[in-house]
Amino acid sequence: MSTKKQDYIRYLSEDRIDDFKSVSGLAKLLTLIKNDKEQRFQLEIRQNYVTVYYNGGKLSNIKKGRDGNYTTDFNINYCKNQGKDSANLTQIEEIGKHDIQAFVDNIGIYTAEMDAWFTRHPKAERANQQIICKKFRQQNDVLNLLDIEFVLQSARFDMLGVNNNGTIKLIELKVGNKALSSAQDSRLNKPKCGIYKHYLDFLHIAKNNELANAVVHSAINIINARKKLGLATFNGKVNNDPSCIKFEVWLADYSAKGIALAREIQMIEQNGRNADIIKINPPFLTEIKKNYK
Repeated sequence: MSTKKQDYIRYLSEDRIDDFKSVSGLAKLLTLIKNDKEQRFQLEIRQNYVTVYYNGGKLSNIKKGRDGNYTTDFNINYCKNQGKDSANLTQIEEIGKHDIQAFVDNIGIYTAEMDAWFTRHPKAERANQQIICKKFRQQNDVLNLLDIEFVLQSARFDMLGVNNNGTIKLIELKVGNKALSSAQDSRLNKPKCGIYKHYLDFLHIAKNNELANAVVHSAINIINARKKLGLATFNGKVNNDPSCIKFEVWLADYSAKGIALAREIQMIEQNGRNADIIKINPPFLTEIKKNYK
């Protein structure tokens, strides 16, 4: 079965946008996200639905069913493996996944479960993702962040954004030295998700007109949807030429030890790209730490 274009282009239809303004539970959720001074919540546009993140962890997908009602999918595992019994598990199970109003009215119990789980299972990637969202959704000179965990067919990038000139960028964040290598993973019989592997994913997109155009359309659609929802986003003109999409690796907390980075750079240069796509310990990533706590 072939993949339809809308299966991987990010967008939010007008009826969904209108629902976030008129459906009580959705309107309350949108207001909560916009008014949260700590920016703990992030709303990401997907394929005609949204994903809401909380402090770097996925709170829920918010989808509209064929019956016109919205559903949630909070991961009940957040209520487990906390070292104690969850005080909210029964209430969360009773609310279920088909009552968007009750979900939003009781959102504090969901975030409490996530906080408890995060405390017991700290993860640098999750914390760093939240730092990235808070930093680059505000006005800055580096990147206007449009999307996190941007997936296009089999390719996955940490960020989709545009710079202040409107150039679209696909960006991969690597923290520390251990995440660099694209050497073959003997267990999975495929390359590890190192720098060169992500570069090959970018080349696949750049050489495929349909995929490159999907990146452009996703960026434009996300900007338009975020504007209509009243969320912070890019206000300039996007360069809609798919051949102008850029790829960058942001390498934080890197220590000049070993040869992994040199190997990745060598493979990239052998495939015709200059190593300047790799930003090593840039000053705008000083908050990103490998052992962030």
